[in-house]
Amino acid sequence: MGLQRIVNPVEYSFHQWMSGYPDSGHPTDKSRFYTVAKTICRYKATNWKKSEYVRQRILKRKPNFDPHCLEYLLRLLDELIQFSEAAPIVGGRQFTHAEIKDHHVLEISVKNDKLDMKEKPL
Repeated sequence: MGLQRIVNPVEYSFHQWMSGYPDSGHPTDKSRFYTVAKTICRYKATNWKKSEYVRQRILKRKPNFDPHCLEYLLRLLDELIQFSEAAPIVGGRQFTHAEIKDHHVLEISVKNDKLDMKEKPL
């Protein structure tokens, strides 16, 4: 067994996806597309986040790519990128601009669809 190193993960994932039947709609091809999208987001591949760049790369490899599928995938890629870049609400402690007593924490929760904020000692 040997060791391998993928030098350009985005290019590699794109190659893997395009080497099959990328516009088939088959679950395996969809999974490879998701791998491309996730790799683009993971490595913050600026060019790959541009729809026109991705369109050109796809059509260069597969000039007869189904045009409806292509538009769908470009929109989906844009949605996945936006999803990846959205900031989550995280639990735990974080700084706030609210006035809080020394050695206290502002505990925020939602109960019965109402925001509940209480100052509690650390």
